[in-house]
Amino acid sequence: MCGIAGLLRPTEFSPDELDSVLSQLKHRGPDGQSAITLRTSSHHLAFCHARLSIIDLTTAADQPMIDEATGCTLIFNGEIYNYLDLRAEISKVDPRPFTSTGDSEVLLRAYLIYGPSFIQQLRGMFAFALYDPRQQTLLLARDHFGIKPLYYTQTGDTFAFASEVRTLFAVPGVSRRLHPRGLLGYLSYGSVQDPDTLVEDIHSLPAGHYALLDLRTTTLPAIHVQRFWTLPNHLDTHVSSQEAQERVYQALSDSVQAHLISDVNIGVFLSGGLDSMALVALMSRHIPQHVRTLTVAFDEADFDESAQASAIAAHFKTQHLEVRLRAEDFLDDVSAWLASYDLPSSDGANVWVISQACHQAGLKVALTGLGGDELFAGYSTFRQTQQAARLLAGLRNLPGWTRQLAAGAIQSVGGSTALSQKTGDLLGSDGSALQAYLSTRKLFTRHMRSRLVDFQLDEEFAPGVEADLAQLIAGGDVVAGVSLLEMSTYMRNTLLRDSDQMGMAHSIELRVPFVDRLVAEAVLALPGAMRLNGAGSKPFLRDVIKNDVLADWLHTPKRGFAFPFDRWLRGPLKSTVAASLEILKDRPFRAQAVQHTWTQFLNGSSAYNAGRIMTLFVLAAWLQQHNIAMSD
Repeated sequence: MCGIAGLLRPTEFSPDELDSVLSQLKHRGPDGQSAITLRTSSHHLAFCHARLSIIDLTTAADQPMIDEATGCTLIFNGEIYNYLDLRAEISKVDPRPFTSTGDSEVLLRAYLIYGPSFIQQLRGMFAFALYDPRQQTLLLARDHFGIKPLYYTQTGDTFAFASEVRTLFAVPGVSRRLHPRGLLGYLSYGSVQDPDTLVEDIHSLPAGHYALLDLRTTTLPAIHVQRFWTLPNHLDTHVSSQEAQERVYQALSDSVQAHLISDVNIGVFLSGGLDSMALVALMSRHIPQHVRTLTVAFDEADFDESAQASAIAAHFKTQHLEVRLRAEDFLDDVSAWLASYDLPSSDGANVWVISQACHQAGLKVALTGLGGDELFAGYSTFRQTQQAARLLAGLRNLPGWTRQLAAGAIQSVGGSTALSQKTGDLLGSDGSALQAYLSTRKLFTRHMRSRLVDFQLDEEFAPGVEADLAQLIAGGDVVAGVSLLEMSTYMRNTLLRDSDQMGMAHSIELRVPFVDRLVAEAVLALPGAMRLNGAGSKPFLRDVIKNDVLADWLHTPKRGFAFPFDRWLRGPLKSTVAASLEILKDRPFRAQAVQHTWTQFLNGSSAYNAGRIMTLFVLAAWLQQHNIAMSD
């Protein structure tokens, strides 16, 4: 796990420029930072790399990595879990010995043999840049699910890319202007929606895509983005439940084993829930007596799962560490937590605490159960979207003006409650299953947003994104479609981004075995009814692992790992939040509406819950920290 950055322009780079970029990456790779400059036919190219050593701890695996025979140069962030298999295949074709034992050299050599198509063979999480002097090309790529981030920008005569948006702020001339559509997407869903960011002219390379730049041009080269993979959405309606369970078990077990590759200490965050329980059970099959588990315990009984976690750890005889944390202890670290956001999010506190605990425990790598809810229909959005879709189906034949009239009436009669506002938005929509899903995920509805910000624009997604999302739920199986949508929106834009930025804030590599290409192919082929067939949360996953865990554990109610922000925002954080929200007093924000939102929350209004206030609070802190220009 590392941090990468690169710059391309006609003129040379000074050492101070590269040092400035590297300083912004150091937290991602404290084990070493390095930069090189390369001369292309028409440009100067700089590669910067900060290393967190996980596999092959020697200098042989240092980056930037250059192939001596061709001059091809690589910087890479991530882990390739099938690199040993690829290495064996490469050795059959290329007899040259490998000089390292890690995955970076395998990635570089795979490109030399297969060209850009080798990306489709990779299993893992990755973002990399590869310069080929023979073809005079620069190749950028991001993994299938978007586990690892990669951002890019063009300003003046410079093209730049990096693992983090804030790294690009170190490049002279890079925009710090607030992006209107990025802001609307953020307010709507609590995180910026790829490929937008909150900054104009800074873009995210989409998941499952690569970009190729032709460096033979004398002008700044155009970036050509191409898709190499998409989430599988073909359902196997003939598979039996037993056969499906066996397929998924095998895929998940194989994924867990692959994710254990490491030359440093590795553990698993054990919350006590079903997903992390499954990981511990499967890890114990592959490395018995050596599983290290970590649980964050709280004095507040409402969200403490340490007793369940301890029981699981004792059963599997893991090396268990319980880190006890008073919820108020987090308040001492609020400034550090806020400063860890590369892009703001309404979430992120939980994974920040988890990563901090892992770092304090001496771990460099930890597995988490992220992705289990998306694959196995663990969220309330699955059933809520089904209900909303049925409602819309009955109203779809009504004229548009009738639906709009009904929407306005509901919003008027229902007042400013979140339910009435969401219902109104839903009735005023095109009536599609996609809109039914998006309505369940909305934090600020269109009506709420229009009161908060002064924009003519009313778009939440970049061109083409909404059409792509609509295709994911167009097959008629709503549950299966919601699974694809959750993985393409909430998981990617909130959970995975938070895992990367909060893990890297503590120099921790968080691995996500559920978010694996082969696991996804096995689970996403299953009809939604099969995944929801049973009582309680994630019944199909319970059936998959029932032989590996105690029966009593399978029916423990889901609590979730959450902080009491509702209480904190009205108590110890009240003055901090009030001062921070003062940042949102200039255009495009409507100062009176922001203050009204805050006052309504303090007065207990159901329309403005803690999640909505946290969305504004974290945003305001981020805008101030990075000196973002909110208006021209």
